[in-house]
Amino acid sequence: GEELSITWRDVSERIAMEQALQQRAATDSLTALLNREEVLTQVERLLAGDQRRGGELAVLFCDLDRFKEVNDRYGHQAGDAVLQAMADRIRSCLRTSDLAARIGGDELMVVLPGVQGQDDAVSIAEKLRQLAHDPVPTPAGDVHLSLSVGVALACPGESLDELIARADAAMYAAKKQGRNQVVAIGCASPEAGA
Repeated sequence: GEELSITWRDVSERIAMEQALQQRAATDSLTALLNREEVLTQVERLLAGDQRRGGELAVLFCDLDRFKEVNDRYGHQAGDAVLQAMADRIRSCLRTSDLAARIGGDELMVVLPGVQGQDDAVSIAEKLRQLAHDPVPTPAGDVHLSLSVGVALACPGESLDELIARADAAMYAAKKQGRNQVVAIGCASPEAGA
């Protein structure tokens, strides 16, 4: 029985290592949120499933306003602390089925499967925007930030790229309109594309 227990331990250790590797590949090392590739894969899967179910799926693009200034003024350590704090705050107000990812330097993405329509998605985005207001304590002092959020609900038959592009455009509109706000871009009416 001795040999058996050794190989079993080796196997379970190897499985644990592989899982850790997979986890690392799927998450952003700084915030432990999903990374861009992983979240897009999962949204694609949700879209495929949603078209059968007819459920509502919302994507929120969240961008930390003037994040570069934080890095310039307080240093990168403070910038990292801000991103980690924001990641924790986002996690604190999401349901287990929701996804949160870091898709770029200071860009975070939240995916809400099964929302009750655009108003529901916008109110969650508002909650995130308000959470961003609490100062983040860093080694270099408290950092005050705001968040611009773009909201897009998946439209019937829409591709992943189209959905992401709309959420992105909504976030840029929020920045253009003076930052620190939530902007939603709905589905284009069918005749607009004709």
